[in-house]
Amino acid sequence: MKLNNKILMLATFLTIGTLTGCENRQSTKTQSNIDSQAIPRAKEKTQYQTLVQNFQSPPSDSRPYTWYHVMNSNMSAAGITKDFESIAEAGIGGVLYFNLGRNISKGKVLFNSEKHIELIGHMASEAKRLGLTFGIHNADGWSSSGGPWNKPEHSMKQVTWGESVVTSDASNEGKISLRLDQPMTMLDYYHDIAVLAYPSLPTDIIDSQLRPIITASDPEFDVTVVNNTEVDNVSTIESKNGEPVWLQFSYEKPVTIRFASVDINWGKHIKYELQYSQDGTNFKKHTDMRVNRPGRVRWALDAAFEGVTAKYFRIVADKTLNIFEARLASTPRIGNFLGRTSATHTKYHDLPPIGNPKKAHIIDPRSIVDLTDKLSGDGHLTAELPEGDWTIMRFGFTAKGTTNIPPTDEGRGLEVDKFSRAAFKHHYSAYVTNVIDKVKEVAPGVMQYLEIDSYEVGGQNWTQGYARQFKQYKGYDLIPFLPLLAGKFVDSAETSEDITWDIRDFSNKLITENYYEYFTELAHQDGLKTYTEPYGHGPFNELDAGSKVDIPMGEFWLKRDIYMLASAISAGHIYNRNVISAEAFTATVDHNWKFNPAYAKFDGDKTWALGVNEFVFHRFVHQANTHVVPGMTMDKWGAHVDATQPWFKTAGKAWFEYLSRGQYILRQGHPVADVAWYIGEATPTGCPDRRQRESKHVPTYVNYDCLNTEKLNELRYQTGRYQLDHGLKYKILMLKNHDTLSLSSVKKIYEFAKQGGVIIGAPIQHLAGRNTTTVQQAQFEKMIQFIWAQPTTHLSINSASEWEKLYQQHGFDFDLRIKDTKDLFYTHRKTDTQDIYFVYNDSGKRKLFDASFEVSGKIPELWDAKTGRIKKIAAFDSGNSTTNLAFRLDPNESTFIVFNDDIANKATLSPLLVKDNDIEVLYDEQYEISFKVTNKQEQLADFNGQRIPASQTLSGSWHVVFDKDYGFGQNVTFEQLNNWKDSNNPEIRAYSGIATYRKSFIVNEDLLAEDQMVILDLGKVHDTAEVFINGSKAGTVWLSPFTLDVSDYLQSGDNHITVKVANSWNNRLITDEELIDSSGYWQQDGSHVPVMPSWYTNNEPLPNYGKKGHRRTFTTYKFVKAGDPLIDSGLLGPVTLSAQKYFKLPIK
Repeated sequence: MKLNNKILMLATFLTIGTLTGCENRQSTKTQSNIDSQAIPRAKEKTQYQTLVQNFQSPPSDSRPYTWYHVMNSNMSAAGITKDFESIAEAGIGGVLYFNLGRNISKGKVLFNSEKHIELIGHMASEAKRLGLTFGIHNADGWSSSGGPWNKPEHSMKQVTWGESVVTSDASNEGKISLRLDQPMTMLDYYHDIAVLAYPSLPTDIIDSQLRPIITASDPEFDVTVVNNTEVDNVSTIESKNGEPVWLQFSYEKPVTIRFASVDINWGKHIKYELQYSQDGTNFKKHTDMRVNRPGRVRWALDAAFEGVTAKYFRIVADKTLNIFEARLASTPRIGNFLGRTSATHTKYHDLPPIGNPKKAHIIDPRSIVDLTDKLSGDGHLTAELPEGDWTIMRFGFTAKGTTNIPPTDEGRGLEVDKFSRAAFKHHYSAYVTNVIDKVKEVAPGVMQYLEIDSYEVGGQNWTQGYARQFKQYKGYDLIPFLPLLAGKFVDSAETSEDITWDIRDFSNKLITENYYEYFTELAHQDGLKTYTEPYGHGPFNELDAGSKVDIPMGEFWLKRDIYMLASAISAGHIYNRNVISAEAFTATVDHNWKFNPAYAKFDGDKTWALGVNEFVFHRFVHQANTHVVPGMTMDKWGAHVDATQPWFKTAGKAWFEYLSRGQYILRQGHPVADVAWYIGEATPTGCPDRRQRESKHVPTYVNYDCLNTEKLNELRYQTGRYQLDHGLKYKILMLKNHDTLSLSSVKKIYEFAKQGGVIIGAPIQHLAGRNTTTVQQAQFEKMIQFIWAQPTTHLSINSASEWEKLYQQHGFDFDLRIKDTKDLFYTHRKTDTQDIYFVYNDSGKRKLFDASFEVSGKIPELWDAKTGRIKKIAAFDSGNSTTNLAFRLDPNESTFIVFNDDIANKATLSPLLVKDNDIEVLYDEQYEISFKVTNKQEQLADFNGQRIPASQTLSGSWHVVFDKDYGFGQNVTFEQLNNWKDSNNPEIRAYSGIATYRKSFIVNEDLLAEDQMVILDLGKVHDTAEVFINGSKAGTVWLSPFTLDVSDYLQSGDNHITVKVANSWNNRLITDEELIDSSGYWQQDGSHVPVMPSWYTNNEPLPNYGKKGHRRTFTTYKFVKAGDPLIDSGLLGPVTLSAQKYFKLPIK
């Protein structure tokens, strides 16, 4: 059978003996000169050759970067030089400097001092000398933008209020006179906003009269903190033996409670509920209480609910509680009113229903009297009011008191007002400008970046001039609706919802424009670019924030399914930012010094498949003392990407080169996704990460970009695709958080529906905001009816089968469809001439993926980022619009598949009939099919009468030299390979470092035939190895299988192999826990001393290093303890040589 303009090759292959996948044989010595393909047009050939060349020898700007943490004033010029030289030598491209103060003894170089700025200048000079990029975080700590120069007037602000119930009667002609206490005030900073009076709700009167008796499960708890005016007073209800704790309110007679709130110090991972009782003994659960996050450590619980009547109420938690204040109220409150008014962070889709209050529980805005001008400077109010009971609310704003996290003592200060450009300019000038000026002086041109790290400093809902700006933006006066910010209903539930929607929308505008956008403006004025992690516990739309930065940045954690990436990735895609960065391999105490490249690869590969194309390591810590090992830590946090790691010297460069190759190829062209997912206008919101609750209905083989409203308005529909101005195209528009939208957004979706665009989402329910006319409402209803009457509009698509039907119905091909699997993530980039896919097997099993790519007429190639090798695939089926291809991936393995060469330039091929799945078939330029067969058995396999040599084991003794720089410099002979941790020699058993294995051997002659590759397999290695054969470096292995092509290094007769093996620090650290600690760092209670010992700050060796019975290591966090099990270390083998033979079948 002959095929015209079509290649039909195999998805299944024949198994003979033990077979492996294959590649076109390339010399490892000349791989940088590989010219893989012939491209018909000269321009395309040049583009392709450049792509290949840069993939195999990545440019410096594609290298990974690292955060560089200086810990609690421990800093030295010598340490900086040594660190930066190690970074440059290993192939890391640059550093972003952070100053932190977390749980480390204090050094001598104080933040923002003359010496500190001088040493940052030294960093910049060394970066310039060594060809590294350089940047800094904008403040001390990692979140967010705070410092001692920020006074309360420059800081984040919040609305505060107090209320009183008074009676106006005819006897005094309606005159009232009282002193209104200043509402809760932080840092002695307070300004009035307004004084409002309204006829008291019946429940206001009840609340004003309640005097509960407060008790707690812990008799040591100070009940006076619950309702005193000292906002920073805190008392603890201690949990005994893991028992639940409670705070009880007891009343004289039954009372109906509709709201409960507690302010607590840190409330993560605690469950809370409200209970009630009629007798004080038998309690029943009434409702759960949700946790809000006003700041980093100050958290708030609240619950708004239908009334429950009882004499006794308890707030119950399953762990210890640290309480600032607590309150129960009869007056209903808006559901999660703190979140609804930007005082705390609650994602829009997590907001509970606002509530359905009775008319008697709603403030009539027409009855509100503004008494602001009746308040004297000392807080005395004199006014006239109609007869009756009146609730008087004094509203003002105060500082939030939030500080940066986690700074040194000298760098600690208030977080800057996120709504004020003037405040941020003040903040920027106090530190960033000092650094910029010094760097311009000593190393002009080297500083390139500024960063704002993740937002962890909570909500904000006021600033100077807020009410005036709100009126300009929204067109109405907010003042009569201020009771909403205290959680009270005004006018109706609907009006309350509309106005709180407007408040959140305005907060998003202020923080996006006056914090994130202005940060980038100032950086650009100084010739710098910005990094920002545009997500966290703040009152903003994450895509809006991400739109204001040069390089959006996400984060992912090591060995935890924690990914905060999607908002950064989508912002990068829709705003045409080519580099999308990630804080990489963030880790907790479990991983510590065990970290190595193989340990990291799977999480890193998955992140590539999600759309990231730059890693910034979390973390590389500055070693101010150049003698100690493993040295300074970032407290317990981060992956230990440190030059003191043994693997850093042996395998760091190979791993970083792997990352550089991947990052280079993933920045080519533009991203491709099938779905544009509009996340609505309500805030706070962001783009759902994979496997979050909101994204589980989207199969992993359907990629999406999220859109904000700005990009929805830019989107246009033509030739059956949604398209952005810079060229991104999508098949489907999906809606999220869209139950309330502005009329302009509804009109845009309506236009798409009229044009036949495919839309997924439930009908929109409401027009956004307060100022909606009856004409607009009628337009809205008409458009909604039309949109959801179209055959191209779908209410929901949830299962894989429903997605299949949707694509079939509308004639779409999946960008990548994997048959019968949910375990593959991928990303797709498209250039003028190539389609680049990166696919990741997110399962613990070796799997065959039967894939259909939305590419036709091109030949697929496998690009190996570990080696730089490129190999064509012969087994595929190219149709009119898709290419079918079967490929196998090991557990958590990944691969680049690049579709490049035009099939029209190649000979047509006949199909082959073969079986099973273990031969990889390749197509070479001589129009031949080739594949290889490896025999790892003692007997010879046979194919078409040809013999495959048996493998050769390098058995017998090895000479091993342990490196004296790691404390044990001895030569040892291993009669057979073994695990260091099992050695009878205690020095070997405890050894952490590099050991060099050497052996001579005679290679079997039949392994040296020209038509085969010789593969060296080291067997088991813990953790990395450099291999030298006959004096030449054959390569570095850092990931199982630990194999290298050594064909070009072997010779007939005698051969010599050298293997440099590096393990981790764990075994030495565990052993040292049993030895004398002479460092003076640790106190008897296990805590560190307040001030770093002088030997460390003077850059002297560890006291008593090398003396019998004393420790050889020093580190600043106790990751291990005496008696912990030692971990596998060394070259375990077996070490073998085996042939991979090529067979070529001519194409007719």
